[in-house]
Amino acid sequence: MTLLPFEDSPALVRAWEGGQVDLIVGDEWLYGREPPAPPPGGTVKDVPGMRLATLTFRLAHPALQDVAVRRALALATDPAALATDAYGAPLPPLTALLPPGHWAAPAEGVPTGQPEAAAKALEEAGWLDRDGDGVREDAEGTPLTLTLVLPFSQTDARWERLGFALQQQWARVGVRLEPLYVAPLALRERLSQGRWDVALLVFAVGPDPDQEALWRPPDENPLSRDLNVMGYANAQVIRLMGQAARVPGCDPNERAALYRQAWALINQDAPLLPLFPLPVRLFVAEAAEGLLPFVWPEASEVGPSG
Repeated sequence: MTLLPFEDSPALVRAWEGGQVDLIVGDEWLYGREPPAPPPGGTVKDVPGMRLATLTFRLAHPALQDVAVRRALALATDPAALATDAYGAPLPPLTALLPPGHWAAPAEGVPTGQPEAAAKALEEAGWLDRDGDGVREDAEGTPLTLTLVLPFSQTDARWERLGFALQQQWARVGVRLEPLYVAPLALRERLSQGRWDVALLVFAVGPDPDQEALWRPPDENPLSRDLNVMGYANAQVIRLMGQAARVPGCDPNERAALYRQAWALINQDAPLLPLFPLPVRLFVAEAAEGLLPFVWPEASEVGPSG
């Protein structure tokens, strides 16, 4: 495959519509515009990418300090339905903040998609609809209302639909979720200043499962403050992650066992809920249809005709 440089997005669109390009991977080149139709006979399809949609919880929030509440909110969340609402089809489920089926990921993640169990768990945690308005309150009458921060997407408007879909799912169990759509730079500021309750974030991950810096307490170093926005601290998780990254000889079986132990602990505490890998669009012309192997792209690539 030969890569062709284009001066700007309009030039790429003209080349695509003129049949000079067979394949475009990703849609960064669109910058928020609707994708053009493929040349006659071509298709537009999605493949799972390396960017993982993830629901995160600010653990300093009074309600979210309770692991029972966090796990109940996970139970109220149906990742397959979210993906279908936003992207038109289910996407591969995640059991960790790792690509689907990763060798270091545990067999099971945080339980999801059980609204009746979620409602029961919230009730047991002391959250009841005491005034009949459809929203649960604690014993002091404080409603279970949470602000969801969600960054705007520069290229794929389908991402924004997740906020409203999640709002509807949580409303079924008596949780009021208020989506707040913000620019990416504003999101970083909100996360660092603690001006959020729940966040839908995109984590760019690769095949290396070493994520020790992500799980270190935020007060240990500036890098952890930027990464561990949840405020999660579990000394055993840090120890296991460190051991797994430094196994003598890098024995894969020993490393996998340690990483899975760490993720089992993280999933038990539920500081976040990995949802699914975001789809990356493939724009495929008829000339390339049937000739392409499965790809797992990380960035936009352009291939020429002929």
